[in-house]
Amino acid sequence: MLALIPALDAQCTRYANAALTGETLSDRERALAVLTTVLVLEDNDLIEQAWVCAKQVGITNEEIGQTSAIVLAVQGVFKRYGLQCSPAEQRGRTSMVS
Repeated sequence: MLALIPALDAQCTRYANAALTGETLSDRERALAVLTTVLVLEDNDLIEQAWVCAKQVGITNEEIGQTSAIVLAVQGVFKRYGLQCSPAEQRGRTSMVS
């Protein structure tokens, strides 16, 4: 939809590129941040892409598992206190953490 407004589309693209290529985080930290984000979004295609990128920068299966566990734990805390935390909540799924 942003393509319908070329100037706004270009601004969003520049912002996304700056966020994803900034020098503050290392490649490993950036890959973990992206992985965490797509796990929260629960988008399987993006999760697969983020997993491949994470593996390419040396993130281990254990680190990926820990990241996933953190996401599930945080979602459980949000659910316990009735806060909105992910698209899955909107679709009626429940978290593994009670």
